[in-house]
Amino acid sequence: MEPGRFTKALHQQATADSDLIRHVYAEASNYQLPPVKTLKVYKVFQTKKTRPGEIFPLFINANVPVPLETWVPAEMNSKGKSLGFAERPGWHVGTSIETHLDLSSGTRVWAECEIPADIDWQPVADASPSRDLKGQPPIGGYYVYLYNGKPWIIAGAIKVIRVIPQEDAGEDTSNFTGRTKRKSTPISNTYKTSLDTAI
Repeated sequence: MEPGRFTKALHQQATADSDLIRHVYAEASNYQLPPVKTLKVYKVFQTKKTRPGEIFPLFINANVPVPLETWVPAEMNSKGKSLGFAERPGWHVGTSIETHLDLSSGTRVWAECEIPADIDWQPVADASPSRDLKGQPPIGGYYVYLYNGKPWIIAGAIKVIRVIPQEDAGEDTSNFTGRTKRKSTPISNTYKTSLDTAI
């Protein structure tokens, strides 16, 4: 391909990418929960002896309980940076239960959850030099971020379906298939294989 045509092709691709990114932001600006499409995921929460029956995030907003069966939007929170975490707002989840994580302390539990899958934020994250979103959560959807070679799903909202009993958390997650109330959207083929080991 001659240089002029190559440059034109790159320009057309950049314009198409920009149009797609503008479309994603336009969709997000009018987005309302609950979602139409969801993805089933898993997340570790902590419990507190002084607050029986409640679950809490592990680090950021660790004293704010997360209710069951309620959509909770992700927030921008400056506390994460002061605690040494990267600015990557959103609920950090995975598509499987990681049995190597030690829950023997009895204060951490796995939960089966849903996240919105209405808006595809992956093109926006991929267009960023850091391949993530720094300025806002992925409203109405999610994207996949690779950290030390492991994929994390960063979501714009979460709904906890149930806390998984510790004796069940070591089982294959296929045992829990179909227990969500909505039909889950399969994750893109690009990340499907690697997400089987997400944290």
